[in-house]
Amino acid sequence: MPKVTVIQVDYKGASVISDRVILKPGNNNKFVIFLKKIKQILSNYLGIEVDLRSSWANASINYHSQLAFKNDVIISTFGPPACHIIASHFKYINPKLRWIADYRDLWSTSHLLVIPSFKRKKLIKKELNLVSKKADLLTTVSSELAFQLEQFLKLPVATITNGFDLEIQQVLENYSNFKIQSISNSLRIVYTGMIYENRRDPRLLFKVVDEIINENSNFIESFKIVFYGSSSTIVGKMVENNSYNNFVRCEGHLSRDLVFKEQKNSDFLLLLESGDHDAKGVLTGKIFEYIAMGRPIISLGSLGDSSIGNLLKDTGCGFCYENNFMKLKFDLINALNGIRPEWYQPNLKEIIKYSREKQANILFDIINEIS
Repeated sequence: MPKVTVIQVDYKGASVISDRVILKPGNNNKFVIFLKKIKQILSNYLGIEVDLRSSWANASINYHSQLAFKNDVIISTFGPPACHIIASHFKYINPKLRWIADYRDLWSTSHLLVIPSFKRKKLIKKELNLVSKKADLLTTVSSELAFQLEQFLKLPVATITNGFDLEIQQVLENYSNFKIQSISNSLRIVYTGMIYENRRDPRLLFKVVDEIINENSNFIESFKIVFYGSSSTIVGKMVENNSYNNFVRCEGHLSRDLVFKEQKNSDFLLLLESGDHDAKGVLTGKIFEYIAMGRPIISLGSLGDSSIGNLLKDTGCGFCYENNFMKLKFDLINALNGIRPEWYQPNLKEIIKYSREKQANILFDIINEIS
């Protein structure tokens, strides 16, 4: 087993995070909500980014020279930006060092970045100076993002998707143990993760379930749509003062182990993403976590020809409903009667390609080629 040395460096803001005062999951007290609003105003209107992790680069600077000459290859993953900033300094110190700049998400060109245009221009210039002029290779999670990065930064890009952490045998067991519940039990649809207002929207599902219940009162106790994670406030507004309250629940944050347990106890897993063109290449780690659970995935928002749509088709694990109200309604009514949707045809050979181990081996081969 290879040895891994972890260098822990104190930095400004570390005590805030370690004490989980501001970043504590599910911390919705009035003071924290106020701070989040202030942070959003500073970012959206004044272009001032408040990120405690921005001090990582300066805090670690005493180690840069030693590590830059001690190693042959450095891999930095965005985000936060501090990771690429540190790697760029390594490369400046030792130009012979090979630098792989990894993008789980885009930086200055991200579709989720809401900042004034003058601030974005500064970020674009910063990214070009730090990454485009110094990195040897880029990696990212989808072919669409790879194309965008190659066009923007003018560097070669390798596509290495996210993946699941579970052992392959456990994943195979998850699939073999799954079956849609009969009508005598309620259908449990689970969402775990972030919701971005106007970009990840579950209301199509709410409308479909509401209509099914209104048309047949026997189904009034048949649905439970449960949200875990930082979604309570946004989803709460969506279900406020309407009948959605009868079947939608927001349960807040859970530990990783409990999240896995809730996912495996579901009948469907809900995946939300924007259908906008700028989100076509998004392929979050969440989708691979879902795939590992062996449950059918209801995808709302993403287009069928997006990275998410193609992955779900290739693995047979899910379906992009886009805005197809009637198709979703048909599949949920069938599920209430214990009938699987026709698109749920898991391709286990394809699924196991996305284990973290297999994705890491791809990266290892790339490192050997450039070092």
